[in-house]
Amino acid sequence: MGGDYIFLSYSHKDTERIQPMIDWLEEDYHVWYDKNLGAAREYNEEIADQIRNSRIVIAFFSTAYMDSPYCRDEIMYARTKGVEILGILIEEVRMSEGMQLRLGRFQLLNFIHKAEYEKIISNQLVMNCQKDKKGNSLLGNLKRESGEQKMQQLPRMLFATDFNGANVFSACGEWKRTESGTLRVPIGLRQDIERGDVSEANYDTAYGHQCICGSTMSGKSTMFQTILVQMMERYSPEAVQFYMIDFGNYMLDLFRYAPHVGDVMNNEDPEKIKRFFVFIEKELKERIRFFRNGSFDAYTQKYGMEKPIILIAIDGFENFYNEILQNEAHEKIFKQILREGRRCGILFLVEKGSLRNIGFASSMEGISTLAALGYETVNDYDRVFGGYGYFSDQVKNRIQQENFELPGKGLLKNGKKIYLIQSALPIAVAEDYDRYDALIEKCKEMQNQWKGARVSGVPEIPENFTMEYFENLPEVKMIKEKSKEMPLGLSVYSVQPRTISLTKNSILPIVGDSGSGKSNLLRIILKELIARKWETVLIDSKNEYINEAKEGNVKYASSVEGLYEVCKEMIDIMKFRKESQDVLEPMFILIDEVKAFYQWLNSKSAKEKNIDTFMYSLMEKGRKYNIYFVVTTGFKRAYGEFVEPVSGMNALIQNGHEQGIFLGKNISDESFWLNKGKGFPISILRKVGIPYGMGVGILVENSDLISENIIKIPIVKPT
Repeated sequence: MGGDYIFLSYSHKDTERIQPMIDWLEEDYHVWYDKNLGAAREYNEEIADQIRNSRIVIAFFSTAYMDSPYCRDEIMYARTKGVEILGILIEEVRMSEGMQLRLGRFQLLNFIHKAEYEKIISNQLVMNCQKDKKGNSLLGNLKRESGEQKMQQLPRMLFATDFNGANVFSACGEWKRTESGTLRVPIGLRQDIERGDVSEANYDTAYGHQCICGSTMSGKSTMFQTILVQMMERYSPEAVQFYMIDFGNYMLDLFRYAPHVGDVMNNEDPEKIKRFFVFIEKELKERIRFFRNGSFDAYTQKYGMEKPIILIAIDGFENFYNEILQNEAHEKIFKQILREGRRCGILFLVEKGSLRNIGFASSMEGISTLAALGYETVNDYDRVFGGYGYFSDQVKNRIQQENFELPGKGLLKNGKKIYLIQSALPIAVAEDYDRYDALIEKCKEMQNQWKGARVSGVPEIPENFTMEYFENLPEVKMIKEKSKEMPLGLSVYSVQPRTISLTKNSILPIVGDSGSGKSNLLRIILKELIARKWETVLIDSKNEYINEAKEGNVKYASSVEGLYEVCKEMIDIMKFRKESQDVLEPMFILIDEVKAFYQWLNSKSAKEKNIDTFMYSLMEKGRKYNIYFVVTTGFKRAYGEFVEPVSGMNALIQNGHEQGIFLGKNISDESFWLNKGKGFPISILRKVGIPYGMGVGILVENSDLISENIIKIPIVKPT
């Protein structure tokens, strides 16, 4: 697409009427119409090629045109291929609603006489098809290898497809393998400010982390798109992969359809962005180990491209900074990538707009300004590129002569040199909405053609997170084979398994409100104990686990009377464990709802049978005999009345708990089980950031709160 000629679409019945206009166009412009049709090819195939490769289609509308299925096919094909259309009404025409829909956003000129032909060339795409006296395109053959030419001024409109040769995806439907560690793509035309030479403007990964700055409506987001599209056109997902963070105008969302893109995130995905930071930090550490003391570029030159460049594209950097990088953990990872990413093949490409604090991105070590678009004064540009006094007087004078109100017009920095730049549109469609649709189709076309592996997305826990899914994860299977710890769930942010030792605590608390998932977690632990064939007692005030208890040969109590029978058995068990010289397997007593259990112990029947005394003693001294408790309970307001009279529990609190599981949103109100009974300041809880939801909470280890231990518990079906 993007040849420097105009395709003329018309009905042969109108040839005599439009021939003067065709003759006038042919004097100064490259045109193609079916008089040029090659005899060696099928008519439809030739027409399709010429439409697809043209810069613009001029259609001469008449009644005969509307009645011709061939003419209507030409218009429809041009629209589907994203080719701009200029319609000229050579008579009053009654259009069908379908044709009106197709032409709704295209430029349409009424019947014009020769004296008004200039209206046609007011269209920028028509102007770009002008030829010189020798018949050469004034825009120049940008596909040639040499790349430099003399021009008085930069064109007002360019398309990235003007620069595409035979090796890009659009031309051949595939990607050529690259062995270079540096990727380079054309993004427009640049002009040497001092000499006037014009050449291709490029985005080059050799310059590391780069930033595009610009005022509102300056074309900075479009330039951003152009870089991304050109990288995808020229390099396969084996060479470059993208993760996109869109805090701007949501124009990056369309790229989620491309095979190069792992994920697109925006300000409505704060949890996904947190997971991304964990994911990319892990990738960075792996690459640091992989490249050892070398670099991505040096390794690739010697051994070939074994790892792709990862490009992290951030649109709307100011908002991203204010909403995401205020988190210390995220800022730490961000700065680590700035320091280490370039040598490991992980790069930032960011877009920011506001002139206020415009030096922010470039002042952060490792980010350089690639381009600045649409600013009003020389001082604005001076400030962007390095502070006042950066430009010489000669450069300042040249800049003052330019009109930077045109979208995509600004300054480019390659290395230490500053150029004027006119950036190209990413695809040969001038209208924003049509271009958006055309880019989606382009991304889908690439996705359909790509036969390799899909780029890994940001890890996430499936919405239907079942125990079956969890146990079939390779990492979980490995833990079960090699570790005595119990896989508990997945970290919400790293999406890696988190484990728990069931024998670290005398009492392992599972704390949460109703509906938080604490009963589900107790069921998971019960099934694990049964699978390990460890002796288990289950005290169930709600008769909720009776079926699991029967299947697992678990000692079971659902009333004070049942608890009394269990206590009688426990007396013999305790005696055996006291006298045994062997190392015995652990035994567990599971209590569902501590408050109800306390009410049992406080009943007249329990006191008469000394059940309360026995159980208090067991809670306090059971660990000596490898006996452990797992209890579910509500938050402090729900069980506070139970705690104070229990001396054994108080002793355990004073000694602190090494582990605890807290589910639900009220952890910020909790103190009894947390941090040796002291709780945690709300500032720490907010910093960690605990998400809400059934089965989501935090595993507290050694009185520490860390984001990695925010977990999601899988759902297990009751027996």
